[in-house]
Amino acid sequence: MTSLRDQFSAVRKAQFEAQFDFFNSMTTQALDSAGRMAALNLAVSRDSLQRSLGATFALMNSRDPRDVLSLGGQAEEQFRSLFAYSRELLGIASGMR
Repeated sequence: MTSLRDQFSAVRKAQFEAQFDFFNSMTTQALDSAGRMAALNLAVSRDSLQRSLGATFALMNSRDPRDVLSLGGQAEEQFRSLFAYSRELLGIASGMR
């Protein structure tokens, strides 16, 4: 028969290990999500910069007002990119739960 003190000690140790495992898994998941978010933000920033440079060069090289109006079609592609970014961000956020 074990003493009450030994039983409490064993329970306390088990509870501490469970809490440590929980915090360890949460920290690992948070760091993984932060890494995925940083990679996503870097990719979106790079893509946005490339699009902006392309639009700027196209605007500088336009000779006709029709050329300038044709650049307006790129807004739809930017909205698609924005929605794709938000879907990917939502996927990362939902994975953290």
